[in-house]
Amino acid sequence: MGRANVTRAMLAGFFATAVMTIMMYGATLAGISGMDVAAMLGSVLAKQMPQALTPIWWMGMVWHFINGTLVFALIYAYLIYGLLLGRPWLRGLLWGCVLWLLSQTMVMPMMGMGSFSANSPQRTLVLMASFVAYLVYGAILGAIAGPQAVHGRKRLKGKKFAILIADGFDQIELLEPMHAIELTGGIVDIVSPSPGKVKGWSGADWGKEFAVNVPLERASASDYEGLVLPGGVMNVDKLRGNPSALRFIRSFFETCRPVAAISHGVVTLIDAGFVSGRRLTSSESVGLDLKNAGAQWVDEAVVVDNCLVTSRRAEDLRVFTRKMVEEFAAGRSDEQQRQPAKEEEANKVEVLKSEQDQKQEERSQKAESVKLDETEQKDEAKKEEVLK
Repeated sequence: MGRANVTRAMLAGFFATAVMTIMMYGATLAGISGMDVAAMLGSVLAKQMPQALTPIWWMGMVWHFINGTLVFALIYAYLIYGLLLGRPWLRGLLWGCVLWLLSQTMVMPMMGMGSFSANSPQRTLVLMASFVAYLVYGAILGAIAGPQAVHGRKRLKGKKFAILIADGFDQIELLEPMHAIELTGGIVDIVSPSPGKVKGWSGADWGKEFAVNVPLERASASDYEGLVLPGGVMNVDKLRGNPSALRFIRSFFETCRPVAAISHGVVTLIDAGFVSGRRLTSSESVGLDLKNAGAQWVDEAVVVDNCLVTSRRAEDLRVFTRKMVEEFAAGRSDEQQRQPAKEEEANKVEVLKSEQDQKQEERSQKAESVKLDETEQKDEAKKEEVLK
């Protein structure tokens, strides 16, 4: 699960609470009663509604900022963020909705306002104003604390990565890795054999269209630090039957660049020829295909094997993107960089062995020839003896 830097989360919470407070008191000045949050919280402490600028009012304001700066911000950064999907500000927006519901069903009754401000003379205005304030709080909190909550510092700053897709790719399996790379400073190119735009699949129907940054025929692995292969049955079928796509995938392995594949996207590695002997995972429905291709398939959320990151399904995206960023930040492993040298050495040994076998066969043939000559000479001598 993503975790935030404590200082960053607290600063985000303080700033978001300050903006929220300004909005609430702006509503109060506009004549909307029931928005003096410090007075209402103070009344819980004093069991009465005090006049503004009394010690109880200040106690209520301190309580309000403690909740926004510490309690709500850290719960979001350490727990809630990792349970949600989408851009950080959107996750924060959802958290703001949750907080608003809690305030209306638990806090407002404690302050005598009733559930959903039922006892307020301006109920509709209070509900709308407080809802907007909580949404703004959540969006600001998410935008500031969100990126830190998942991937920490800008580990991929300045690095460029390719996401290879065709029509019918799983939309969420494109968006989450793309957001994770961008949030950590990386640059993403959508590479596709489709001209201009490529269309995703979301749930049980077609999803959005995405602009293709680089056509497949112009793409080169040397321009990127890593490759992402989302799933989607139609997407994978199109890529497996495309020689250019398979060459593009192979070039990442041949040049020791990390690859991250999820769900059915792992299947493209079979046709690329890079699953034999590797420990990996995927959607269970294609597990047998990978085993038959020589892979060591396991049912785990995420598996890393020598700079190849694989995952089972969209529900595992949180751990998948975290491992993907780690591997992309690490770059080429020492083992991968040594692999071409190992293969070259093995090829040399194989060639030498072949030459030795050939020489041995030539010697054997020569010896056999000499033996036949000797046999023929003996037969000839016997014939001459008989004739005499």
